[in-house]
Amino acid sequence: NEKNDKFANKLKAELNSLLGKLEVPGCVSGVNGGGLLFMKIGVDHDCDKEVCVMSPEDFKKTQNAKRNSQLQLALLNHGIDPMSNGTRLITSAAHTDQDVTDTVAAYEKALTEVREVGLL
Repeated sequence: NEKNDKFANKLKAELNSLLGKLEVPGCVSGVNGGGLLFMKIGVDHDCDKEVCVMSPEDFKKTQNAKRNSQLQLALLNHGIDPMSNGTRLITSAAHTDQDVTDTVAAYEKALTEVREVGLL
């Protein structure tokens, strides 16, 4: 639905801006209400922020289990339940602009904590 698409696009844009601000190599890409956060540590790759195509080897580099688990725990500690390992995003028409603000703030804190423990 149109409301969900607008919300999802705003969330992806703000998270991509956050990755740039924190100098985290990666992107949030996806279409409609679904998105994926790719932390591209050691991956020289660019995408259009909608569809991210990469080799299986590069994809594997973006899916560091220890880093993603730490990200998930940090997000939970900051009030966001990512329903996954912190790299998958699902939105709905029930979300609000405040949800975007809260989610981006939680990701900023969580990514900073992941960096502080040496996983980013």
